[in-house]
Amino acid sequence: MKKYLMLLLLCLGISAPADAQSAKSVLDKTAATFTEKGAVKADFVIKNFVGQTQNGQPMTGSILLDGKKFKLNAQGITTWFDGKTQWTYVPENEEVNVTEPTDEELQSINPYTFLNFYKKGYKYKFGSTKTFQGKNIFEVVLLAKSQKQDIKQVVLFIEKNTSQLMQIKFRQGTNNWMSITVNSFDGRQKVTDSTFTFDKKDAPNAEIIDLR
Repeated sequence: MKKYLMLLLLCLGISAPADAQSAKSVLDKTAATFTEKGAVKADFVIKNFVGQTQNGQPMTGSILLDGKKFKLNAQGITTWFDGKTQWTYVPENEEVNVTEPTDEELQSINPYTFLNFYKKGYKYKFGSTKTFQGKNIFEVVLLAKSQKQDIKQVVLFIEKNTSQLMQIKFRQGTNNWMSITVNSFDGRQKVTDSTFTFDKKDAPNAEIIDLR
């Protein structure tokens, strides 16, 4: 699972086309709307695909976010991230792994990393999809400027009326896709800094493995 980007300018001093400018304005508004919500909670479903064929079973989860900080529950595994340090509790092994993840690693965990994703290293445009789950949407497509980037393509479905993210899809390599569909979104959650850090009381019998 896991994890931002800038304006597209054409060569020879020509300004960006209206399509790119409009796509950017949609992304800017979506990012601003999310930021204005304060701490938020979202429920989601993750699916992996090879081309159009689903690979494996869907994974459901929920995430509580406040800026860069988050607490994630998915498939029985709980992850806390305080903006620097990440704790991952795996009940099956009774282990808590402690790491300091990179931005790239965070991208595969947190579906809202796109809020900075579009500002650097990607060009973007509108796609052709107009509706999703019965709602009118903008489809915004981001393409990596460099083949060295791990995530080659990102597709966002954004509801027109609310500027809320409904789905995000990532492509790694040639044909490997991950989709994250947001099923619910609630703002103004009450949180403290301790919400995003692991407490030994959360797993009193777990072995702490520091991988930093």
